[in-house]
Amino acid sequence: MNTSTSTGTRTRTRTYNVVYARGAVHIQGLDEQVRGGLDSLDYALTACPALSKNQTFWVYALTTTDLAAAVQKATALAESGQVTGFCKKCRKTALAALQAEAQEISDKMQNATVEVPGEWIEDVPEDDGRPVWTLSTDYDGEAEIYYATVTGDGPCTWTVGECFPEGRIIEDGKADTVEAAQQLAGQAFARAVAR
Repeated sequence: MNTSTSTGTRTRTRTYNVVYARGAVHIQGLDEQVRGGLDSLDYALTACPALSKNQTFWVYALTTTDLAAAVQKATALAESGQVTGFCKKCRKTALAALQAEAQEISDKMQNATVEVPGEWIEDVPEDDGRPVWTLSTDYDGEAEIYYATVTGDGPCTWTVGECFPEGRIIEDGKADTVEAAQQLAGQAFARAVAR
């Protein structure tokens, strides 16, 4: 996972150094907020006070822009016995940064608008006369085992499920309009196919 910070029109990629000396292995390049609220711009230069001490004897085991690779290297060094362990403060800060990045990516994926190739075709109405639309897609392979339907003309319900082997419903929901229900069902369908 690469961590980038944007400054104006330029993007700067953060660099992480896995270092050790006589004691534990550390990761240089992690920021930590030291005082103030979430809006504060007051940061320490490093997450670990041990890194600000004499660096003459530091051994640089890895320099990377990938924080996950830095954590893996530091963990491997700690487990190999070459050092006394992985600095708890560096480890906690690095794992929190990775978790925050993973959550941000997950949120973006969940909220992303996905264009589904295909069209909504009006199908046979329900017994009570409510209209039904079925998604006819241009996907191939995996998409053939999923279905998406919208029922009603406002408010509507939508459903995405498996045709087989189990025939279970994967996602369903409600929307005020047919168009909104079709969009939500299309996105859920695309997520199901992408799994």
